[in-house]
Amino acid sequence: MKDDSDSEKQQQIHHIKNLYAFNLFCQKRFDESMQVFAKLGTDPTHVMGLYPDLLPTDYRKQLQYPNPLPGLSGAELEKAHLALIDYLTQVGIIERCMEEFTWEFSTFFLMAEN
Repeated sequence: MKDDSDSEKQQQIHHIKNLYAFNLFCQKRFDESMQVFAKLGTDPTHVMGLYPDLLPTDYRKQLQYPNPLPGLSGAELEKAHLALIDYLTQVGIIERCMEEFTWEFSTFFLMAEN
């Protein structure tokens, strides 16, 4: 029984920390927000959904956030994108995408040679 309550407590703490990261993002404290999301292992698509036009509209509509997302444009959006790049690098997404791209690119050329 104690394990269940400990697990539940950890889930609540994790949820609260995600809310904190979201709040930091809404306050436009992008670097801090991304650091918290990275520590929590938050799903990268959920983080990318915070940004306009990074995910397909239908997919983005399925994502739920505790409050409306802040409007971002100009220098603010650029700062937010830089923080996202750092986050994606930290969680290994960019590296995995590059590996996949390299594999697909080399496979394409191998097939083209035949």
